[in-house]
Amino acid sequence: MWVAQFGANRIARFDRGSKEFDEYVLPGRDNGPLQIVADGHGSLWVTANDEHGNALLRFDLHARRFEIYRLPTAGSGPVGMLVDSGAIWVAEGTAGVLRAVRHTLRLGGRSFIFRATERNLSSSPRMRSAVFG
Repeated sequence: MWVAQFGANRIARFDRGSKEFDEYVLPGRDNGPLQIVADGHGSLWVTANDEHGNALLRFDLHARRFEIYRLPTAGSGPVGMLVDSGAIWVAEGTAGVLRAVRHTLRLGGRSFIFRATERNLSSSPRMRSAVFG
């Protein structure tokens, strides 16, 4: 089980066997992780609301290290994510945008492309409410 530690700038994994936490400090400062999702390809994705408020962090479960992926909307405030077979969907709370993110990295001979496509939800109050609460 993974936990986002918002005020501590970390994520942690709870080991059920030892009943202890392994903590991993996020790169940068004051990232304020809100959500963690697994992509099924050996990575965790973490929303990062750092001083710029516009990044996703990919945590490689094997190497135990982070990569930073900046979102194109300044101060977007990513608040939630959902992974499907083709993308990571990011709810940018401050920007009112739902973004499909595709990333490039090599996993087992496969390449993934980091590209962001957005759908502005500010013009649809019903959709905005469904995504952002």
